Amino acid sequence: MKTCKRDRSYPYFCIVLFWKRIYPQPIGMRVCSYFFLVLGVIAIIYSCGSENGDTSQAPEGTMQEELIEPERPKKIVFFGNSLTAAFGLNPQDGFTAIIQRKLAQKDASFKVINAGISGDTAKEGKERVHWVLQQRIDYFVLELGLNDIFQGASLEELYDDLATIIQKVQTEAPETTILLTELELPAALPTDARTDFNNIYTRLAKTYNISLIPDFLGDVLDVPSLNLPDGLHPNAEGQQLMAERVWQILEAML
Repeated sequence: MKTCKRDRSYPYFCIVLFWKRIYPQPIGMRVCSYFFLVLGVIAIIYSCGSENGDTSQAPEGTMQEELIEPERPKKIVFFGNSLTAAFGLNPQDGFTAIIQRKLAQKDASFKVINAGISGDTAKEGKERVHWVLQQRIDYFVLELGLNDIFQGASLEELYDDLATIIQKVQTEAPETTILLTELELPAALPTDARTDFNNIYTRLAKTYNISLIPDFLGDVLDVPSLNLPDGLHPNAEGQQLMAERVWQILEAML
């Protein structure tokens, strides 16, 4: 069966033949015939256009496919100092890289971002956190505070600076889940100072209703075999233990 697209001349031949038949007719009958002729031409043009697929309306299925966006990876940002940056180690030995590998085994849709800077303080962190929040983040792990004390900051100043970071995340990225690592001072410092330092993190977690990763350095701090020769930075084995501390809390939240 022929279609309009394959034999375009046939409809127009019919129109010419029809014209020759009506022209000799009286004027009254000719007007009526003209009317039907016009209708026929319109019908032919419309049918040809439809079969050729000339339509301005896209199929519903196509429109729905265009509206579907690919699933974006969930992002976990670790925001910290040299502990997060894996100072002195191959980055793949750091606890954040270990967490990435654990996530890959569990759910490939997660992406870990290491935003650790060696020597960073909470005071400096509150100035740069805004840039980290320019992207959408699902989890924000905060690990700062030790360098502040080592550089002479008071506990009140440290609390305020950490609180500022948390407030900025909650304000600029309210959909983000915040986790706070509980840090500890070396045993060489007075017991009261160490206790007061620890209390900062528990107070922050309670005040801002965020998750606490307790005893983050408990298995590593003051253990020579788990630290680099400087006695301050964990080695690869120590980073593995830190990763386990984080994973215990993070895995349950995913």
